[in-house]
Amino acid sequence: MLCHLYNALRSVHDEAPKWPDMELLIRNQDPARIFVGTRPNNLEDAYKRIFLAMGMSAGSLARDSSGMTFKRQNAKRHEYQKAPIAGNLFDRWMGKESRKVDEAAYHLQEMLSDGKYKHDLLHKLFVLPRSESDNGKALSKLVLLSTKMVRTLVSLSHGFTAEMPAFMFDYFSMQRRCFSIFQQLREAYRTRLEKHDGPFSKQADKTNNPVSLTLSVIGSARDVEQMTRNMRSNKAENKARGPALAKHIKSQLVGFTDEDSQDVVDEVIQLTKQGRAAEVLQKYMDISELAMARNTFQPMLATLQKFLNAGDGDREIRKLRRRVRDTSYGIFLFRNASLQALYGSQPSDAWKDIAISEDHTKSVLSCGADEPALVVLTILSLRQKKVMCGEGEDSHEASLLRDFSASELGKYAASRRRKPKTAEATEVKEDWEKIADIYGKEGRDAKY
Repeated sequence: MLCHLYNALRSVHDEAPKWPDMELLIRNQDPARIFVGTRPNNLEDAYKRIFLAMGMSAGSLARDSSGMTFKRQNAKRHEYQKAPIAGNLFDRWMGKESRKVDEAAYHLQEMLSDGKYKHDLLHKLFVLPRSESDNGKALSKLVLLSTKMVRTLVSLSHGFTAEMPAFMFDYFSMQRRCFSIFQQLREAYRTRLEKHDGPFSKQADKTNNPVSLTLSVIGSARDVEQMTRNMRSNKAENKARGPALAKHIKSQLVGFTDEDSQDVVDEVIQLTKQGRAAEVLQKYMDISELAMARNTFQPMLATLQKFLNAGDGDREIRKLRRRVRDTSYGIFLFRNASLQALYGSQPSDAWKDIAISEDHTKSVLSCGADEPALVVLTILSLRQKKVMCGEGEDSHEASLLRDFSASELGKYAASRRRKPKTAEATEVKEDWEKIADIYGKEGRDAKY
């Protein structure tokens, strides 16, 4: 519910700050699932989307609907969504696969090779597309490698790296923080309502739980904005409804006026009968577009600003940064462009200490599973030791080996091998460098 309330606040208030953790959560879970479509940019849509997210059928919101209808299957469509790879692994670990054939592994391979998943990696998740290297021709041949195992592992590496912000995000901690904010909002709105000792004070009962609070705040903002809009534009309708509205206002104010305010009340009632209530209201309050809606959201804005000023707005993002360290696991989240999207117009100092430079990102990427030099070295080792199926070729056609000779592969691997920056770097070896542990010393020192 706080996702809907936060989004509604930002749609009516230009000065509302961004909440980085909430922005990341919405991106992880996909706005289409949370808001049942694109993020609403007006109060009317925001109010309707809450009901749709809770399972109400779209037909119930039509003007000619006979009543509200909720469907369980509609609500389940908008439940918490696991990251694609994580969802596949959970199905496997939790024993949902009962057949002898490992269907989870098949579905994982199918998902990794799907065009939609690759599109999501580039446009919905935090990844950095590789630029064309100097060895463009050689790299294009590497793409032709049809060894299914290698392609699956490379795609799996990409997927884990990109899904890290969704897979490792602490949703339990975020839920506790959201509940704490809800408690502060409840007290803020109750305090505001208690100041009006009249017929509106009973609205305090609507702040007891997140759903009713969200519906009450967004619904009140929508209604008051619609009322002021009618006052500003529908002069003919205001004049026709003026007498009835004036009578209603007079009945509501019985017992709440004194001698000092009676003249003002009489003026308001008289002008309301004539359809000119807006003229009086403009003297005492701002009824311009979204002004009254912003006033309704003022406690929400004050609570959010207090929360962000305390340094709690990006606590989950900083947890993820500590997990990344100097690896490639989730590194794309901490590029300047990604952080700018999460933090908005806040000064770069807000995320300067967690940002990762582009040079470091590229350096880490060069040790990735799809680095051409590593792919070539792996193929050379496999070819040398004949770790193949059949007579020297794998079961899915080693087209790369037909395009390159052994000497060409050796030269290309040598050209792509990075030089160590320090002596210390030569002593620490990655797992992929420990060829001797896998293929033996002869495989490591073999000449090609």
